[in-house]
Amino acid sequence: MDIVKRIKQKCAEKGTTMGTLEKELGFANGSIRRWDERVPGADRVLILANRLEISVDWLLTGKESGNLTPEEQEIMTQAAKTATEYAREQSDARISNRIATIEASGTAILTLSDETRDAIREAAGSVYENIRENIDPEIYDAYMER
Repeated sequence: MDIVKRIKQKCAEKGTTMGTLEKELGFANGSIRRWDERVPGADRVLILANRLEISVDWLLTGKESGNLTPEEQEIMTQAAKTATEYAREQSDARISNRIATIEASGTAILTLSDETRDAIREAAGSVYENIRENIDPEIYDAYMER
């Protein structure tokens, strides 16, 4: 079974269609049908797998991670890294765009001193610990340890 057939199967199980799924996820109409001909972006695969509540491994290979060959597992590991990098780049771009919009409106953006930042972190320590415990360590390190 190919990726499109697996998606159709899961859509049927969840009582939806690929067209509805594409609209919900903001994908172009008919784009999922072309995934057998064109390799979809890792971000799209991840978004779709999350929406259908299935593993990326199963979506791409028809197998769960415990049943993958070492070569398939390496492909999945690389795809996950690529998706993470892409998501981080997209997030950074959105932040940059929002900062530019704020600055263009004439609103000043304050840069906190290290002392002030440390005082805030200390006051919000339990929140930061909760975040650290619930997200990927690489993401925490990239965004929280600045």
